[in-house]
Amino acid sequence: MMEGLTKEMVFGTQKKKNDEPSPIIKEKTDEDIIVMIDTDKLVAYRGEQPIKYYSESDYQQLKESIARVGILNPIIVRKIEDDKFEIFSGHNRLKAAKELGINPVPARVRNVDDEHAKLIMIDTNLCQRQDIPLSEKGEAYKMRLETLKK
Repeated sequence: MMEGLTKEMVFGTQKKKNDEPSPIIKEKTDEDIIVMIDTDKLVAYRGEQPIKYYSESDYQQLKESIARVGILNPIIVRKIEDDKFEIFSGHNRLKAAKELGINPVPARVRNVDDEHAKLIMIDTNLCQRQDIPLSEKGEAYKMRLETLKK
């Protein structure tokens, strides 16, 4: 464990020893870092999303899982202004975390442009979701192709 950090700080209900919240680097790669971000600093993806939220039963399963073991797969964000971050993968995880009172949440911060953010949003949905209606799946692949052409 990193010096001065508790298990709660790294895995979910993070606070500094002096109870002052702040981002904590959990992992660093050449491309991005994973930090704990307060939910009030997160804004929804501002572009078009071809794939809607989970069905109610899938969402309840996700929420129950997060309640049991926490958020295992960090949301994916990019810094957009001052201290705000735009989410392009993980809206359902964030919604569940807020309902469960989990704050801050683990986030993978990527330094990407609009097209790359859109590709990540589309690809993570297509890879992680099993119950996507064919109309939404078709629209996602169409958006993906148009973005790749740019």
